[in-house]
Amino acid sequence: MAKNQTKVKSIIILVLIFWVYQILLKAPTQTQHIQIIHSKWNWTGKIFTITFGNCIYYLIRERLKPFDFIGFKKESIFLKRPLIVASLPILLAFFSYFNPKTEYDFETLLYESTMPGIDEEIMFRAVLLGIMLNALKERISFFNLSIRNPSLILNGLLFGLVHGVQITKELDVNFDYLMGLGTFFYGYLYGWITIQSRGILLGVFSNVLIHLIPMIK
Repeated sequence: MAKNQTKVKSIIILVLIFWVYQILLKAPTQTQHIQIIHSKWNWTGKIFTITFGNCIYYLIRERLKPFDFIGFKKESIFLKRPLIVASLPILLAFFSYFNPKTEYDFETLLYESTMPGIDEEIMFRAVLLGIMLNALKERISFFNLSIRNPSLILNGLLFGLVHGVQITKELDVNFDYLMGLGTFFYGYLYGWITIQSRGILLGVFSNVLIHLIPMIK
């Protein structure tokens, strides 16, 4: 899938970044000794991964071009279709009204409206997707099937893997297939939005809203 042999190094770096991200995210849920904030929510893991994601981004920023997706100045011609597509996850979030009502406290509101959107868009879209787009071919053939932009598919798969894998206190590893499939869809969608809008801001905004909407009374 690599564009050429020189890009294999980038793919190896991508794998290492992903596994370090996984460790930083999951480790605080397994031991209290490294938790900065003791809570039912994984504040510590998210703080670790947001810090890690920002550090990695600034270390490899020059290597990401022309796929540097962090920035505030975007041309309006790139926003029309992404805005329409970004509204889809927001509309789907309203289906939460059909679920049994859950009590949300202030901490839950604060966590869900900040941590997931910031963490996921920086790591998966700004860093991992940027590396993939630079390193992988724009089209591959698989059993006579031509697949365009495999970076989006791979980004979605990694996104689904992170959300689908569940590690218990006894270190048993389980995989929630429904969660994995659903988050693969969102990972692919937000990757497409990032590429089309030339940035992660629209994805961050949409990601925050899909967590906030179920909490609206």
